[in-house]
Amino acid sequence: MRQLSFLAALIFVSAAVMATGHDFPYKAKVAGENVFVRSGAGMNYYRCARVSSPEEVTVTAERFGWSRIQPLDTCYSLIAKQYVKKSDSGSGVVEASNVNVWAGSPYVSPVHSTTRQLKLNSGTEVQIIGIDGDYYKIRPPRGASYWINSAYLEAAESEEKQQSSEESGEQADESQASAESSQDQQRSSAEYDSENGAGEVSEGEAGTSSEEKDQDKEAKPEPQKPQLTPEQAKKRKQAYQEYLRCAELVSKEKEKPIEVQDYKPVKKRLKKIIEGEQSGRAAVYAEALLGEVNRYEAAKLADEMLRDQDSELARRRSEIRKKYSQKENQITREEGYAYTGVLAKSYVYTGEDRDFRFAVKDRSGSIKAYAEPANSSVKARAMDMLGKTVGFKGEIIADPATSKVVVHFSQVFEIWEPKTGSDSGEDSSSEQENG
Repeated sequence: MRQLSFLAALIFVSAAVMATGHDFPYKAKVAGENVFVRSGAGMNYYRCARVSSPEEVTVTAERFGWSRIQPLDTCYSLIAKQYVKKSDSGSGVVEASNVNVWAGSPYVSPVHSTTRQLKLNSGTEVQIIGIDGDYYKIRPPRGASYWINSAYLEAAESEEKQQSSEESGEQADESQASAESSQDQQRSSAEYDSENGAGEVSEGEAGTSSEEKDQDKEAKPEPQKPQLTPEQAKKRKQAYQEYLRCAELVSKEKEKPIEVQDYKPVKKRLKKIIEGEQSGRAAVYAEALLGEVNRYEAAKLADEMLRDQDSELARRRSEIRKKYSQKENQITREEGYAYTGVLAKSYVYTGEDRDFRFAVKDRSGSIKAYAEPANSSVKARAMDMLGKTVGFKGEIIADPATSKVVVHFSQVFEIWEPKTGSDSGEDSSSEQENG
């Protein structure tokens, strides 16, 4: 199991070296102004510092278009004061085990500095450089790291190679010629002629000598190692500059409100970089940035779906309120009444703990409103009409607490409903004021 773990780690490291073309760590120059150094590998991690050209950083790893770098002089970490004993010299000693150290930032408060860099054990010494609330600002301990967008870095060693290839293609020819001349000193004239002739050697001519095998080994890596022409170097530089412009566009687009963000134009430009044969490492960076853009678009789509759902929910609520309002406010204005219904006692608004109110019911016995008398004399008149259909004159007010209307009435009348059958002709007076 340990051998498998070691082999997996070895494969991972080898893949990282092959992807970047560099052995870690290596020095790199910053290719930009005010480039943010972040607490993690991605735009979602908070900013910790800024760097500008021609500053150099030490790259220790790369991941998805982001480079892990050693702490800069302007970087600092945070550790809780309660776990550190401070000395007069400005240093401190950790007094607990597994104490978290967080990436500090002048742009983010300590409570929101949530990227943990490492843990320190009891007895570890730290260099205190300041205080921020309940935390000490300390020099980043060994093992702490930060991240920067790889698009803004230029390997110091590769820059010289690129400049030499851009100056002239003759230097490559001269170096190749000198290599051939050194090999000629070890070859016979016949071997030299055969190699520079048809380009193929028969089995008899090749023989089995170790000298010829060494020549084959020497011939394989050097000629096959890619040599950039000035035109190729120019195209790679143009692709790299185009990537930087795309990264800037993505950053500006992300700052806009999510509902108005539009990444389609920049996606086309990124795809063009990825598909370009002479894009070089810019294609790798563009592909990583395109992955981020796709995630931003997915977030925008989710936001649009939520907005649509909220809009539909608001529309349905509006319809329900409208129908409810129409139903509850269907006031029967018979003979100028503000409201009509069967008068009944309320077992909620009894006047003890709450204001006194009558309940107004429909013919099925359901409460459809409450009635509040203007004074005690009006209340007394209404008490004599309990169980009868009455009409109120007064003001109608909506009551959010009960989702019903309240009739503040100053007059109440009993409504005489017509009787059926032989009694329909008796006492045809339509209303009578009580009192």
